[in-house]
Amino acid sequence: ILSAVALPQFLSQTKKAAATEGTQQASSIAKQASAYYLEQGTLGTVDTDCSDYAGKIITDNTNFTYACSGSKTAFVVTATGKDTNDNTKGVIVKFTGNLTDGTFSKPDITLP
Repeated sequence: ILSAVALPQFLSQTKKAAATEGTQQASSIAKQASAYYLEQGTLGTVDTDCSDYAGKIITDNTNFTYACSGSKTAFVVTATGKDTNDNTKGVIVKFTGNLTDGTFSKPDITLP
């Protein structure tokens, strides 16, 4: 009986811990996009692979892929857990910010 209650709770906590990687990287990309906006004075066409703001993101040794979308006032970085990792499969982290004033919302984490 104990394992029927404890195991699902443990697996949920494991996925939350794995989401930390996506949260930290998405936050970093959003802050780099904010700096890009301040330096360039424009966001231009939003670069969906985030490389204009964060450089080339090498995801070979990470558990997430990253995508950018939105506008200068509602810029979104989405970290999607790779299906090849049981701990990140189905995990999505969205980090939203207003690049014009540098404010960012709390990350929105979706667990399967």
